[in-house]
Amino acid sequence: MVERDSSNSRIKTIKIIDVQFCIRVWLTMDTMPTKGRFIGKDIPWAETDGQMFRVEYFLRFAFMERGKVKDISKFMPYAVLRVYCPEFFIPGEELYMPVVNKHDFAHLWELYIDRGVSSNEEVWVHYFPSDKAPFKFMPQTFAHLVIEVHPKGSFEIAKQFLEKSKPNQKDWNDMLDRTAEIAHWEPIEDRTK
Repeated sequence: MVERDSSNSRIKTIKIIDVQFCIRVWLTMDTMPTKGRFIGKDIPWAETDGQMFRVEYFLRFAFMERGKVKDISKFMPYAVLRVYCPEFFIPGEELYMPVVNKHDFAHLWELYIDRGVSSNEEVWVHYFPSDKAPFKFMPQTFAHLVIEVHPKGSFEIAKQFLEKSKPNQKDWNDMLDRTAEIAHWEPIEDRTK
């Protein structure tokens, strides 16, 4: 929501976060009316290693202010992504991925709020375990996400290609051209593409 500041006609952004709603969602995950599973709760993070997820919705419970992540509660994720992955698909159930790392949230904010995702793009994320470098020697235990932007429809193209029994080099090159990455964020680092 935006309101005019009458004193100097500046537009100032009002951060409206329905705190009660956010807390209610987080505290009632077991009894939510929609059928859904949460990665990290219903599906261990380790089971998602190597899987790619297409992001369908970004629900944020935090915001960015002067380059810093501002959360509303230490007991909630910064955001929740509604995601799709054929490996975990169950008809009639949604799949949710909590965003529990500040860097990941900042990257998603940059993507969805600052940059924007056009109607001809789609976002993919995949889990980067904390036991892999550069996190191996850090006291960080939360999952990190690699975030990618691809042309709309790329996820299905890649999925169909990977289902082929013996794709040839020409098909491989064609798939890479059709699904070429547009933007990329690595854990801890800023945007790398």
